[in-house]
Amino acid sequence: MIDLRESIDILWLLVAAGLVFMMQAGFAALESGMTRAKNSNNVAVKNLVDLTVNSLLFWAVGFAMMFGTSAGGIIGTTHFFAHLQQDPQIATFFLFQMMFSATAATIVSGAVSERMRLSGYIIAVVVISTAIYPVFGSWVWNGANVGEAGGWLAKIGFFDFAGSTVVHSVGGWVALATLLVIGPRAGRFNADGSVNRIQGSNLPLAIVGVVLIWLGWFGFNGGSTLALNEYVPLIITNTTLAGSAGAVVALAIAWRRENTADAGELMNGSLAGLVAITAPAILVEPYQAVLIGAIGGAVMYVAERGLERIKIDDAIGAVPVHLAAGIWGTLAVGIMGDLDLIGSGLTRWGQVGVQALGIAVAGALAFGVSFVALKLINAWRPIRVSAESEDIGLNVAEHNAPTETLELLRAMDEHARRPDLAARAPVEPFTEVGRIALHYNQVLDSLEREATRRTSLQKIGSATASSFSVSEALRRVEPIAAEIVPHAQITVFTCDESQTLTRHSTFEGPQEENTRSAVEESLARLAIELDEQSLTKLSNGPAESDAEIWVAATPLTASGEKVGAALTRFTAPGHDIDRIADICRSIAQRMAGPVANSLQHAREISLIEERIKLEAENEGLEELNAARTELLSNVSHELKTPLTSVLAFTSILSKNATGNLTERQMQQLEVMRRNSERLDIMINDLLDLSRDELGRLKLEVADLDFGELTDELTRSFDPILSERSQSLAYDRPGGEIRMRGDRGRLAQVVSNLLSNASKYSGADTQISLKVKTDGDAVIVE
Repeated sequence: MIDLRESIDILWLLVAAGLVFMMQAGFAALESGMTRAKNSNNVAVKNLVDLTVNSLLFWAVGFAMMFGTSAGGIIGTTHFFAHLQQDPQIATFFLFQMMFSATAATIVSGAVSERMRLSGYIIAVVVISTAIYPVFGSWVWNGANVGEAGGWLAKIGFFDFAGSTVVHSVGGWVALATLLVIGPRAGRFNADGSVNRIQGSNLPLAIVGVVLIWLGWFGFNGGSTLALNEYVPLIITNTTLAGSAGAVVALAIAWRRENTADAGELMNGSLAGLVAITAPAILVEPYQAVLIGAIGGAVMYVAERGLERIKIDDAIGAVPVHLAAGIWGTLAVGIMGDLDLIGSGLTRWGQVGVQALGIAVAGALAFGVSFVALKLINAWRPIRVSAESEDIGLNVAEHNAPTETLELLRAMDEHARRPDLAARAPVEPFTEVGRIALHYNQVLDSLEREATRRTSLQKIGSATASSFSVSEALRRVEPIAAEIVPHAQITVFTCDESQTLTRHSTFEGPQEENTRSAVEESLARLAIELDEQSLTKLSNGPAESDAEIWVAATPLTASGEKVGAALTRFTAPGHDIDRIADICRSIAQRMAGPVANSLQHAREISLIEERIKLEAENEGLEELNAARTELLSNVSHELKTPLTSVLAFTSILSKNATGNLTERQMQQLEVMRRNSERLDIMINDLLDLSRDELGRLKLEVADLDFGELTDELTRSFDPILSERSQSLAYDRPGGEIRMRGDRGRLAQVVSNLLSNASKYSGADTQISLKVKTDGDAVIVE
């Protein structure tokens, strides 16, 4: 039987184990939110995998190696496949320590996100859970459950209260070794050494993850007393203060150096403070906890930039947080800890020396074993995914679980490669991507209706004279011809092999008073316009085939006045109906020029397009335009969000706050910044187009100096021309060129002129830009 005191301690340790277990949910949320959406599922799966695999391994061998009867202070030898049913205190202690082991393993998953195979990650978990964590843990914590040091490091005075080194640095060392084996993500670093920032997919989720981890740390540090005693309140208070100090300092440093309130530094700073206080949490006063956490946040920031400088790609900053801050927290035990509570009998500097020794031993074991093991395994079977898998994302490559965005892009790509208007993009209801897909499908609906309508027109008749007589063919064409040329008479003649000219049909528009003789009159007048060869052909020349078709048209004004005529000859084998329709359309176009000033409307300019437009309006053109406009607006906004970040970061880098960029790098950065600004202008143009179509675009007209505007635009265009080995000859009158207009719109016009001139000119060419005045007008060439 156990007494009340023991029952309370068991309950506290069970609660603490539950809190530490919650850290797994926190790590999953943090890592999923800090990585791209195409990999978020894979990151979450790895967190669950390391929890389950590690738990089984810790029960089978890890607990025995770490807390079994120690053989020479090196390794435990009892409690394999632990039998826990007879002693609730041992069972509770096992559960608590199993959560610690899972935490050490899960540190690796965040660092190697977006490029490591699940199978390779499981191998890494097995290595850390059997050959690294329980071995080093036995050197430090063996005998902790019975109050008697059994490991050799603990015997010489090494102290790590809750695992700054045993858990966090060990996990960090393994993460670093794994990163060196698998390399950085594609596109993370450029050839010139510059770094590309890869944005996470869900910042709010990541912040929720940090809060869950912080809550779990109350159990992580508070439960390490193994009893609900007088130290627990101080330990939890120190934990909170250190985490807060780390967050504030990391945010302040990033804000000062990079001129931005980086949420990633805020989150990692808090975690670094929590890691740093883990080793000395029971040994220091609150003000010391604040100092330890603050230094932890600074150490994390420096380590993060150092890794980028040597091109080590840690996806979420796990190595700076857990390894770098863990090393500092372990040293802080000797620097600030209460030596009496440690009870090692060492001097202050003696304690620091032992702490440093423990850090070095942990690094040699964790980094050395994992690096060698993963190198050998990688040589046998690569633990990194293929370039194609990395590109499409591990959600699809590893789990066949595509995201909404990827599915939509796939559908669009498939439509581009193999046009199929019957196919539709998948729609996920109640999401932004789903709305875009819905409108995209509406555009496809309209296009499919239009394609069907066009096909119907083309199928007016495809049979030849073998199944239709000329008169039958013309009868079927007549309704189309009448609609194509509503203000005209059209007469169709055929010339057979005997050179006999035969009238087959007359189509008349609204002017019914026009008679057959008017067409004949038109033909007579038109004779003088035909070349001699054509006249001869019309009169008595041999036919080129079984029949030739001649079409005469007389355009009329609204009042019925004849304003000209047109005559066209073509060969139609078998009098193909489509050919006849085409020639009617051709005549309508030929009539457009001389008739345009006489007719009340311009339907003759593009009559077939007018018909298409009218039918499209009847079938829902307004709905199509609205859908297209909204799609344009949504896509523009989706592009605007990441581009805003690109502009912000390039602006920060262009200030060379670190002082480490060469002149060449600064020039390249300036080119990138200007190109980003041009892309931003293009997206703004798309947004303006959508506003214009909705009637919401307003001009901001004011007095301005147009010469000053073009001066500024030509200067900003120099890097682009230089990059393309082009030059600019700029000529404008001296002094001011005053005018009224919308400065932004005028800048768009000139920028587009320059951009198109550059785009469609080859290298080593000169582009000329001239600005001149003509009375009240300003002319740009």
